Amino acid sequence: MYTKKKKFIVLVTLWLILIGSLGTSTTKYVNDPVIPNPILFGLFVPPLTNSSTFGHPLEPFTNISTDMVTSPRGGDLALMNTDGSVRFLTKEAGFGVPSGEVQSEEGISVRQPCVHWDGCKALFSMVIGGPTEAFDQSYKENRWQIWEVTNLCDVLEGATPNIIKVENQPEGYNNTSPIYGITDNEIFFTSDNPYNDMHHTYPQRDRYESSEVPTGIWKLNRESGVVSHLTHAADGDFDLTFASDGRLLFIRWAHEQRDQQAEANRLGDLGDHFKPHNFVSEAPDAEIEIAPQTFDGKPFADENGTRYQLFPEPRSESWPDYDPNKNTLKFNEFQIWEILPNGERNQTILHSGRHDLGGAYTQGSFLDDPNFATGSSYLEKSIYTSNNEMRQRIRGDAGFFQVNEDHREGMGGNFYFVYSREFTFFAAGTPLASNFSIGTNPEDIVVRDISGATENNQYGRFRDIVMMDDGSLVVSHTDDISNYNREEGRVYHLQLNRMEEGSFEKNPLTGDGFEKEIVWWGDNTEIQRLTVKLMEAQTEPIVARSRPAILPTYQVDPIEQSVIEEEGVNIDELRAWLIENDLAMITVRNLTSRDRNDFQQPYNLRVPGGTSTIRTGDDGKVYDISHFQPFVRYLERGYQGRDGRRTFPLPFKNSPSHPNLASINPYDPDGPANSIKIEPDGSVALFVPATRSLSWWTKSPENEEVVVERQDLTFAPGEIMTCPGCHGINKFDQAGNAEPTNKPESLRKLMRFWKNRYGPNPLGLNNGEALQLFSSTPNPFTEQTTIRYGLIMNSEISIQVYDMMGRQVRSLENAYKTLGEHEITWDGKDKYGSRLKDGIYILKLTSKMDELSIKVVLRD
Repeated sequence: MYTKKKKFIVLVTLWLILIGSLGTSTTKYVNDPVIPNPILFGLFVPPLTNSSTFGHPLEPFTNISTDMVTSPRGGDLALMNTDGSVRFLTKEAGFGVPSGEVQSEEGISVRQPCVHWDGCKALFSMVIGGPTEAFDQSYKENRWQIWEVTNLCDVLEGATPNIIKVENQPEGYNNTSPIYGITDNEIFFTSDNPYNDMHHTYPQRDRYESSEVPTGIWKLNRESGVVSHLTHAADGDFDLTFASDGRLLFIRWAHEQRDQQAEANRLGDLGDHFKPHNFVSEAPDAEIEIAPQTFDGKPFADENGTRYQLFPEPRSESWPDYDPNKNTLKFNEFQIWEILPNGERNQTILHSGRHDLGGAYTQGSFLDDPNFATGSSYLEKSIYTSNNEMRQRIRGDAGFFQVNEDHREGMGGNFYFVYSREFTFFAAGTPLASNFSIGTNPEDIVVRDISGATENNQYGRFRDIVMMDDGSLVVSHTDDISNYNREEGRVYHLQLNRMEEGSFEKNPLTGDGFEKEIVWWGDNTEIQRLTVKLMEAQTEPIVARSRPAILPTYQVDPIEQSVIEEEGVNIDELRAWLIENDLAMITVRNLTSRDRNDFQQPYNLRVPGGTSTIRTGDDGKVYDISHFQPFVRYLERGYQGRDGRRTFPLPFKNSPSHPNLASINPYDPDGPANSIKIEPDGSVALFVPATRSLSWWTKSPENEEVVVERQDLTFAPGEIMTCPGCHGINKFDQAGNAEPTNKPESLRKLMRFWKNRYGPNPLGLNNGEALQLFSSTPNPFTEQTTIRYGLIMNSEISIQVYDMMGRQVRSLENAYKTLGEHEITWDGKDKYGSRLKDGIYILKLTSKMDELSIKVVLRD
């Protein structure tokens, strides 16, 4: 008679024999080692048909494609329990196609699992359906969508997983990297859902190869069904995670450069393959533009009317505005970014720069300035002694990926991530760790290689580093260190491996891994088949974690708050107006102040007639800056024969999303297009479109760019953002000063502008008017009358008095006046000091922008 233990052994043996006879096991037992926490992970089919990995779900960017080449079907969502047993959850729930069967209508690919705070449910993305016959292209319209395992705790006890599609997510678009919000009614995710519901711009295309990319980070309110846009990315945001302090961290790809495909087309390098063009606006019925030949005094379009880009600097000598005294710009970066849950405080992690972490574009922007450094000398020029030796190992065509925090109690702020080249490496590379706790100064960031290697990739390539409860790590690893190329036999086999920080020994948790025969229809008449090793990646530990404390969603710096209040503006009323008009407000206190270790752009800066910040002892140039010119990345660049739009940077102008942007700020009519004059204290303040990718540069009095913002930023509706200096000051600026604390004069003038034009009790200015006369008081008058008028910007003005015959009888004012309310009195006398006859007189107020008149009556 069998004991219960013997019965169990027999049953397990029969079960394994049965599963093996089906050709694909659903459980793989590994006795040694085991793991302290169960984990979810994805099983991925590697690229099938060629050496290119471009667009694969494990690649850094453009990874939302759904065709069989870039996102081959045949993967699974897998669970490894603490005893090493592995279950295929999607297969158990009825999704997917077995090994050896055609990956057609039921074929799936999965990605990016995320476990809920309580450990009892999980989100992931999945695309369903492959080609059903030779040359089939229709399946490419299938999209990545968010799914949920609703009974994960029961699954751990042996239950069949219940997997459902999340409701109210954007249909018809790719929704990836889903994570649970701090509250249960929110899901955050990335998506290629088009900006501002402009479906005619779909898909948004990146600035590198004009490939399809996500438009940024989105949020779904599960109770109301409302989907809101938090960040608008020019090249895509990826890999979301919540930190224990409430920050939402993610990877942003910034390929800041002018359109290389337009350049290739213009030079004839690729014939007329791309045929770029610009639309006159973002409207769905906008015509293709025949652009003007100059803009702001610079060449603006070729002979066919195709626009050149003005922003940023030229990427090669072929551009008509190329300056041999300046470095060309082909900027490429993958950096860790952060925002608050409401989309505010969008910045690189801890507001760190490339001079803190290393990487892209560290050469100086001007060639005739000995203050700049290039390449390795850039790092040697730093004032402080950095312990961050990793910054010397970070290449310009690489970056950071897959950031994960140590979830253990009291270990918050410690993060693990990967440094990798940009593609054909599946975002696998050097395993790193650092402390990114709130309050850490970027100068004090130390990044360390946790593999124990003395050089990059000494022990192979790693990705998806996650912490276990006992302090050990689970990673995805491969011995291959050269780029993937199936045709040359370099085929990555990423496998889960356990390791300790500081040492690595290859010992895959899944033994020989998982093999599968993928069968599919392609672009030939014969069905195709290939047996592959599935890649194991995107690991997520199944643990219960404390929810983050919800950070304050709205804070105004005390200095800026005092200026706003001194100008009689109610901050709540100002924010309500900003939100209603989908705007934010930004203030820079002193644009001449830059971080002491940022040598990539001019730092000896001066406002003509105003403040300056000069590094003592430098022999380099001093640069005058007079204007601040912002650029919005409008979705107006298209390519003949291709759907969608690429962003194209232009100075502020009206658009369907912000129809009054061209008049919303006190622009300087004598400066570059829609630019703000930098005040003598170095400050600038302006209203900007919310949830809109934008950048800016400062310009010299000669209309030449000086300092260029190389990051794409977005701001939340109602946000009031302060930057003390240009980019930000870590500890000291280039002259050894702490960050500026001046009350920005530009903000003071902006508040007067807003109060006079848009405030709850404006002086009477109508939208679109540059000035307004008001009824004189008293009118009629005997002894004197007071004339009040308002200006929305600084201007030379004149006030003249005319009789009813049109003759000028008195000049009351000829002066330069600042924006805001003004008044002047008239005593009824002419220019000779004699009292005029009783009757009606015309007062005419004239500025550069407008001219208005009122009638006044003089009586005894």
